Amino acid sequence: MTIYSQLASAIEDRRNIRVVYDGYTRDCSPHAIGLKNGEPHCLVYQFAGETSDGPVEKESEDNWRCLVLLKIERLDFIGGDWHTSPNAENLSSCIDEYDVGV
Repeated sequence: MTIYSQLASAIEDRRNIRVVYDGYTRDCSPHAIGLKNGEPHCLVYQFAGETSDGPVEKESEDNWRCLVLLKIERLDFIGGDWHTSPNAENLSSCIDEYDVGV
């Protein structure tokens, strides 16, 4: 199963994922997947783990990440409640052509 198909499945089932991305372990709830300038991207809400700026702030509207799929080093499905934020509808800059979305 490809990373793209794993992410699409996680979005459809509202399953959380743990990825290693840019060397940081991130726990995320994926919301949409598709293409940005012809390259696969995934919009996620990161609810735990690390970023280049340090740990994420719980329940912050700033925890949205736009992941380039080619930079995902590892992907695992994890349990727990699925996370989102009220400002989700304002984040259309991550993907030009949607394939799967919540």
